[in-house]
Amino acid sequence: MITKSLLISSLIISSGFSLGLDDIVNDALKNSYDLQKLNKNLQITNEDIKLSDKWNNPTISIGANDIHFDTPFARDKEAMQSNYVSISQVIPINGKLKYKKNIAIQDNNIAHMDLENKKLQLSSLIYEYGYKILINKQKLALINEYQKNTKKLHEIGLSLYESGKVNQIVPLKTDLLSSKLEIQKENIKFELKNLNTKLEQITYKEVLGLDDSIELNEIHAIKSDISSHPVLVSIEYNKIKFNNLALLEESKKYSDIKVNLGYFSRDDKFEDYANLSFSMPLPIYGNEEAKVAKARYQASKTQDDLKIIKTQFEKNFSTLKEEMKKSFINYQTLSINMIPQREFIQKNIHSHYRLGHMKSVDLLSNINETISLELLALDELSKYYSAYAKSKYYTGIKK
Repeated sequence: MITKSLLISSLIISSGFSLGLDDIVNDALKNSYDLQKLNKNLQITNEDIKLSDKWNNPTISIGANDIHFDTPFARDKEAMQSNYVSISQVIPINGKLKYKKNIAIQDNNIAHMDLENKKLQLSSLIYEYGYKILINKQKLALINEYQKNTKKLHEIGLSLYESGKVNQIVPLKTDLLSSKLEIQKENIKFELKNLNTKLEQITYKEVLGLDDSIELNEIHAIKSDISSHPVLVSIEYNKIKFNNLALLEESKKYSDIKVNLGYFSRDDKFEDYANLSFSMPLPIYGNEEAKVAKARYQASKTQDDLKIIKTQFEKNFSTLKEEMKKSFINYQTLSINMIPQREFIQKNIHSHYRLGHMKSVDLLSNINETISLELLALDELSKYYSAYAKSKYYTGIKK
């Protein structure tokens, strides 16, 4: 039985453990299946680069011509009869392989940026879920503490009722407050479970607990580097790719040459001979011009994409900074000014209540307002850290 318990414990420890948010992010960046998938795409484009400047394999042909059906194995009937071997090779000209390689390099760069963008998205989302989990745990601890206090109030109310100082409504109202707190507690527990599930989905690992503490004494300094963001850098690489695609289509006006060389062996009565030929498509229908124009339009379009997304990113980041500033101010107002004042009032009301000098409605009203203020402060804290986590996406590639 002891051995079985140890085995179960070891399985639990290996599948999930308590970590800081930074540790979870670093672990996810190393082991995420989504990132591994994109990394394999990157490796594929590496192989594409190796293939891009290689010639196509030559084609070899072996055969016999002018076969007579009545004597199929006789090869001395006439001079046209021969056995032959020939080889053909397409020879790329006009820099096509260079442009193909440049395109393959840009595809590799784009794949790398896709990977870096996914890292930023993953990190930002882990921080967002993690902060929400930590703050919801604070809410849960707050509700638990108020439930304990409410239980004590209920006991005081019963004592006062039994001594005839208050009516029966007083303990009933504390029961109602306790039920209200229980509903809030269950809602928070459900949200926590949902957040933990989402965190497990993106990290592919069960995290039993977070070690980080949430404090907010000053606004975090976040420096964005929009110009180095992988989405924008990827657009720049796309522009280079389409420019090279235009050059490739331009170079196709001079088609690759196909060289054919064959050796024909005949009967001893006749002399052997060789055959040499060159062939190439004729660019007479203007397909190349249309493809060149299309690639140039695509290259030009990337400039518009760049301006649009850069503006969106800058506005999004600015909005998140304002959200952080607003939530910080609200949190400070609640935690430094309003909640301490309310707690002071609560303490005095509670003292009078114990002596039977204060109406229960005033006491419970003050408790409800205090709870609302403290939960509101944690909501502002959650908004702040949610904006902070999202802002991490716009910090660009870490050098």
